[in-house]
Amino acid sequence: MMVKGHMMVATACFLVYKDYQLEKSWVIDARIFLEYVVVMVGVLLPDIDYPDSTIGKRVKYLSYPIYMLFGHRKLTHSALFVGGLFWLGLEYDNILVCYLAVGAGLHLVGDYLTPEGVPILFPFGRNYRAPIYAQTNSIGEHIISYGSLVLALIFVLNGQAVA
Repeated sequence: MMVKGHMMVATACFLVYKDYQLEKSWVIDARIFLEYVVVMVGVLLPDIDYPDSTIGKRVKYLSYPIYMLFGHRKLTHSALFVGGLFWLGLEYDNILVCYLAVGAGLHLVGDYLTPEGVPILFPFGRNYRAPIYAQTNSIGEHIISYGSLVLALIFVLNGQAVA
């Protein structure tokens, strides 16, 4: 999945989660904005293992060694990586690191929807993919990403007073 697709799917999930958490009483403040930004950084984070990715280009000093050691869609695309981030957030009582882990997890959801899938149990096993998937940067990916965002907006706006 391309960056835009990852961010749209993650935005859809974030909106639905916040709508549920805030019990449909939305007040967009600096805290929610910061949480959203951290989730979006987390969405980019697993592709640090690919030097030509959006994040890999910006931190080549990290990207190349990770790529050389593990390759693309290996360690950083696994439950071990997401779980490790989440554990760090809990261990150091840092909710923002937990949101970073959520973003990384949402990246895996996006890649789960591609033919290549994700090695969720790395270093054991194989890649897993959804029964219904779409080629990266195809019309199918656009339908999934735009569709998830539209459905999330419908869900969130359902029951909201529109002035």
